[in-house]
Amino acid sequence: DASISKINDVYRKVVYIKSDDYEMLAVIKDAVESDRAERRDYDSRVEFDFDP
Repeated sequence: DASISKINDVYRKVVYIKSDDYEMLAVIKDAVESDRAERRDYDSRVEFDFDP
């Protein structure tokens, strides 16, 4: 059954945000972490890299 096999599918989304304004990047990071904390029912992994 096609719908059963979709249950085990893994989806990946990658978002790149680039800015010279480090403070703005920190605000975005904090917002993402806050949103993720509110949605505990999702199995997700979030990584941040501030190294230019």
